[in-house]
Amino acid sequence: MSRFIQPARVPGSAGASPAVQSMMYTTGQTFKNGAVLILVAAGTVSEAAADPVAAIVGIALQGAGTSPGFEQANQSQVLQTTNIQQEVSVAVASSDTVFSGRAISAAGGDPTIPTQTLIGESRGLAKVGDFWVVDLDETVANSVKIVDIDVEQKIVFFKFLSTVLA
Repeated sequence: MSRFIQPARVPGSAGASPAVQSMMYTTGQTFKNGAVLILVAAGTVSEAAADPVAAIVGIALQGAGTSPGFEQANQSQVLQTTNIQQEVSVAVASSDTVFSGRAISAAGGDPTIPTQTLIGESRGLAKVGDFWVVDLDETVANSVKIVDIDVEQKIVFFKFLSTVLA
């Protein structure tokens, strides 16, 4: 079952939304919705490499190349396209915003039922196929702190560690 990382809770009122910012991404990116994004040169973002532990800016709320102007109907017939921006909407990572993501153990990527003992623990992030997940086996390259679990959905709720934020 595929599930991408997404904002889950924001401190404040029940209707509060996460901080969302539009950011330029580097050429050649192919990330999907829910990708972990890092800050790179000149204020642009790109998808993180395995086990990200620095410069995390947030979670992509759309895939690369999905903004207006991309993937036009009859694109093979179009000679020139102007004003297309390589931008992505990003749920900004902070040490307050809670995100949710699928929990896995081992490289197989099958969802793992999280346990109560994980609450308060720090873990890493991994990419399995096109989807980013919380890797319950990663205890060295930590980037998130688990704050709650959902046993039925096999997901964890987490905050980014302040040491890994851009």
